[in-house]
Amino acid sequence: MLKAAYHRLVPDRIRVPFGRARRAAFDRLRRALVVSGPLPDAALRIRSQQSPSVGDYLRAGRASAESLRRIVAGAGIASTRRARILEIGCGTARTLRHLRQTAWELHGFEPDPESARWASAAFPSIRIESSAPDPPLPWPSGRFDVVFAPSLLPHLPPARLPEWRDELARLLPAGGLALLGSLGPAAEGARPSPIPAEGLARDRSGEPNDEISRTAFQSPHGIAQAMAPRFEMLRWEERALEGLYDLTLLRRC
Repeated sequence: MLKAAYHRLVPDRIRVPFGRARRAAFDRLRRALVVSGPLPDAALRIRSQQSPSVGDYLRAGRASAESLRRIVAGAGIASTRRARILEIGCGTARTLRHLRQTAWELHGFEPDPESARWASAAFPSIRIESSAPDPPLPWPSGRFDVVFAPSLLPHLPPARLPEWRDELARLLPAGGLALLGSLGPAAEGARPSPIPAEGLARDRSGEPNDEISRTAFQSPHGIAQAMAPRFEMLRWEERALEGLYDLTLLRRC
């Protein structure tokens, strides 16, 4: 009855294009789901992106995976080459799921046990570990060719940078790559004052549980200084991740 009323009341010039667009959107979603695999429930998706949107979840993960592939390929680690890749803070494998067709051996670290359990069950080929979010992480020294940490620096007080710099260096052999996400000059609109001359800042405004009070900001100069002498900076790209986070590629000295 509702379908008949819809066809009677809505003219063809509106109904036909709308129907085509709707079918195309569902087809795109079905194809994306087939390629990317199972989806976590809305509650777990919100932990990854503060939104339950399936489209945003898939789109952001795919874009992050493509950024990782592109940048490390420029440093000699193509996705057709065997290499061990670790993502720190992998969540429900939002990014790693899109790298399963590469030649890489994929590993993830996720301190949230529920997200880690879901990702491990959904994608057995991705080796995911979960423990307290403090060094040392549960792998031997020199284990990985690339460590990808898209959200480590934005949530890390500058005072803790040395211990994490040393942990990243421990996980990589000499010549290994670290790809780090950060909030920098382009994100200054989200904070009340500019990044200081030394290049490192941490907002403490607002209430203790306010997100902005837990957000660290780094300039490329500040990152290069903080990661030396264990790493040398190879490349910095502004807003290369999700249109907000900068990406810094470093090589282990």
